[in-house]
Amino acid sequence: MQYAPPPGPPPDINESQQTQYAPPPYPPPQKPLIHSKSRINEPYPIDLELLAHQGWVSLPMIDSDLDLLYPTFSALFNSSAEFFTLPEEVKEKYRPQFKDKSHASEEGYSHIPGEKCLVTLRKVKMTPTEFELRERAEKAWKAGAALMHTVLLAIEDSLGMQRGTLERTVGPQMELPEQTHASLMRMFRYERPLPHEGALRTDSDTPDANNTQEVASKDAPFPDNTSAPESRIVSEAHRDLGLLTIVIGHTPGLECWSPEVGRWIACEEIPQPYDENGKPRLTATLLTGQTLSRFTNNRYSSGRHRVLVHPMTPHTSSASENDNPLIDPSYRFSLVHALRAHYPVKVSSSEFTTSVTGHYPPPLRFADVSIREIYTAITNSHWNVNIDPEIRRKQQEDAKERSRQLVEQQAQALSAHSA
Repeated sequence: MQYAPPPGPPPDINESQQTQYAPPPYPPPQKPLIHSKSRINEPYPIDLELLAHQGWVSLPMIDSDLDLLYPTFSALFNSSAEFFTLPEEVKEKYRPQFKDKSHASEEGYSHIPGEKCLVTLRKVKMTPTEFELRERAEKAWKAGAALMHTVLLAIEDSLGMQRGTLERTVGPQMELPEQTHASLMRMFRYERPLPHEGALRTDSDTPDANNTQEVASKDAPFPDNTSAPESRIVSEAHRDLGLLTIVIGHTPGLECWSPEVGRWIACEEIPQPYDENGKPRLTATLLTGQTLSRFTNNRYSSGRHRVLVHPMTPHTSSASENDNPLIDPSYRFSLVHALRAHYPVKVSSSEFTTSVTGHYPPPLRFADVSIREIYTAITNSHWNVNIDPEIRRKQQEDAKERSRQLVEQQAQALSAHSA
């Protein structure tokens, strides 16, 4: 029931007349912490409390055959870099014909000129065979899925869920499947910013100071007569759709949002980024997705992240001097393995509810719905960051409008529930 406010202005009470109350002798109520014992030590030490809070953690991958991810993903990195050097007509064999261009990055090869090339792997048949890529992708998929499976089981324990509650949503996606499913692996090659054309520099050391010279220093990544390019964003800030994602990078570019410090963290920057041969060292980052956030009543926040490409540096040699395309300073490479829930599986919020997750608010409850329906609800307020920029901007505008409408609907539902 709504009541009208009392007539007239409120009484004029000065500060000395106001009644002072002592604060309560206990802190405000909070959701219980995830189980403190929930820390993964093998194969990588992972602080689940930190993962739950910020939605991402760095994985201390080492260059060793004993490392779970390094041998398989390093081999796949080499194959993917070689694949991107192939003539365009060869790569086009792996580009499906989508009627809707907004789905161009959902499977196979795609190219956004001036920004990036990518290959999305979702089934064996559409995985390229050149440079042993298919065989290496199958091995990397198994290794990445095994790690994320271990993390999912630990997350179940951390929330007091019954064993298998989250695990069962994965379905037959622990290996590169024969048929297209929700989970995927993506190989990226990003184009680094090119030098901007600038006025030719006047060299005062020359006999005629009015002369201009184009001087290319062997230590400079771009000619002295051009202005230095700036880093640019090639994947806007977003959160992944699925359960968990592993991102493997070969040079810094991935940035993750830290709610603790309120800024972007360059999570791929490491003390020794290159080995003794000048080859970039790989880094690994684990991200939580929006589906996991929804299944855990937001106890595990989805990791907000973005991707930048930085100008080439003089550290790496030119591609013409090396046989390995990974050393080409014109590009940044990365691999992404996203473990998503299986489309046909049906779920209810009640099966995920524990004393740690707390009860779902009415607008976020769901009962006996398929994963496909969950994905549709999430993607309606998001856009694809791996498609043509013009289509991307249109999707962003539409997504913002749908989000605004959804907020209004949830507010109305909460109001009706509390009335």
